[in-house]
Amino acid sequence: MEASSLTAERRLELQRAVFSGVTEVRVGRDLSSAELLLLAVDWFQVPVSTFSSLSHDEAARVLRDLTKPAGIGLWEAVSDAGASRSLRESTIRACTALFLDFFEPQCESKMVHLSQTSDPLNICCYLWWEDFPGSSLLPPHDGLPLRSAALDAMKAIWSRSGSVACRESVIHGLGDWAGDWGEPALVLLQEIADEVTGEPLGEYARRMLQLARRQPPFLPPTIH
Repeated sequence: MEASSLTAERRLELQRAVFSGVTEVRVGRDLSSAELLLLAVDWFQVPVSTFSSLSHDEAARVLRDLTKPAGIGLWEAVSDAGASRSLRESTIRACTALFLDFFEPQCESKMVHLSQTSDPLNICCYLWWEDFPGSSLLPPHDGLPLRSAALDAMKAIWSRSGSVACRESVIHGLGDWAGDWGEPALVLLQEIADEVTGEPLGEYARRMLQLARRQPPFLPPTIH
């Protein structure tokens, strides 16, 4: 199901189901991959209006339900070759707006990896790239442009955001992705470590870089 067949009524129906707090909505059963991708693009591109009525707890729950394994299935939808690749890439690139327009103003200026905060939105932000789109879960046959889209999004977030929470998330994500994807993630993580020397984020970047370099890439070299 592509964009032209997702009506306003269907969008509202699905949003109510996902935001209900007791959702059992699941991709492949209750909605198609394309429907979920379209909803995610809409929600991520205008996150303030999407999540303005929700508390931090509620917004974090919705976002984790979307992205975590065994959740609604956004990572499965992004991996689904039955949905158009442009739509899947658009969903990943829309994460930039989610970070800049929602996580940045809403998250505390504290770092999760140092146990400075237990705010659920900060934790959701911190774990984002670990949960979604999940480098090792992306399909080998067309995963390269999807990984490139994610790397572009992380790069844009780092360069455009001054938020400690958003920047910590990028470092954490790159450290996680480097074990799967190797050099592309390592190069950006090295640039970040060189840029922020002498501050806690720089220390974290260097530690993640050291850990990532000890792990052999999971993905075959032909996909790099």
